[in-house]
Amino acid sequence: MRHPNLRHLEIFRTLVQTLSVTETAKLHNISQPAVSKAISQLQDTVGLTLFQRVRGRLQPSSDTMRLLAETERLLNQVALFGDEIDALHEALHGRLTIAAIPALAIGGLAEGVGRFLRDYPKVQVEFQAEMSQRIVDDVASHKIELGFIHGDPQSANVRAIHIEDSEMACQVSVQHPLARKAIITAEDLRGQPLVFLNPASPPNHLIRENFARAGVRPEVVAEINASHLAGPVVHHGAVAFVDPISADTGPSGTTVCRPFRPRVPLAIYAISSAVRPVSNLSQLFSGIATHSIRQHLARALRELGAEGNRPDRVPPA
Repeated sequence: MRHPNLRHLEIFRTLVQTLSVTETAKLHNISQPAVSKAISQLQDTVGLTLFQRVRGRLQPSSDTMRLLAETERLLNQVALFGDEIDALHEALHGRLTIAAIPALAIGGLAEGVGRFLRDYPKVQVEFQAEMSQRIVDDVASHKIELGFIHGDPQSANVRAIHIEDSEMACQVSVQHPLARKAIITAEDLRGQPLVFLNPASPPNHLIRENFARAGVRPEVVAEINASHLAGPVVHHGAVAFVDPISADTGPSGTTVCRPFRPRVPLAIYAISSAVRPVSNLSQLFSGIATHSIRQHLARALRELGAEGNRPDRVPPA
C-alpha cells in the first residue's frame, strides 16, 4: 500500500469534523472539487470507502472513525516534528545576552563563548563582566538572559541552577615563606598584609568568620573585586585571597596558590529569569558553559592540590 498524503489526511480530518465539503473547502482555502478529489485519492490509497451519502447527507463509513483516530495521532506527531524544526531554527539564529562575575568570565566562560560561537556562528552574543548583585538585578529585570555568579542569589525573581563548587585560596609570591606550606590557615596569616575581595563578595564574611574563630585580626591592606588583579600585588609581599579558577599566577609561575583552611566554598550558579521560559539558545549555551567551567575548575583545583580534599570531587570533564 502506498503511504497516505499528509495533506489528504488533513482534509479528511476536517471533513469528518464538519461533514460538509463546502465548509471543509473554506477552512483549507481550496475549492470543493479539490476536497472531493483529495478524499477520492485517499480512498484509493487506503483501499477503503470513507464516506457515503445517505438521503443527500454525507456520512462517515464504519471504518472512518478508526482511521480518524490514527490520523489524529499521526498529524499530532507531524506537528511536534514541525515544532522541533522551528526550535532548531531558533537556536541557529538570534541574539544571546550573558553576564558573569569576573572570576567566572575569565575562568571558563570566555572559552565557552568561543566554543558556542564556533558551533553557532549565526548567533550574536553580548558577553560582559559585572558584579554579582548587578547580574541578579539585570536577570530579574530581563536586561540579560543568563548570569553566572558565586553564591545562591536567594531571589524569587531568578531561577538558580548549581553548577559546581570552587573554594578560596591564598595567593603568595614564590619567595614568600608561606609558599612552602601545603595549606594556609588564619593563624599562619597573623600579622601578614592581606588582600581581601571586596565586602560585597559572597565568601568575604566566611573568611572573616574563620579569622574570628582563630582569634586573629586580619591586617587588610587592599580590597579587590576580581581575583586576577591580585597577582601584581602579592609580588610585593602581600597575601591575597583568590578564586583559583581565575587567579593570575604571573609569568613563569612567579606566584602560587595554596588552599585556605577551614575550607571556604564558592558555589557557582547559573541564573535566569524565574518568570520567563529559558530559550533554546540559553539552554545550548548553558550546556557548553557548564562543561567549560568544570574543565577550568578541575584544572585549577589539581594545581592547587585541593581536589582530593574536597567533599564533592569535580568529575573529569
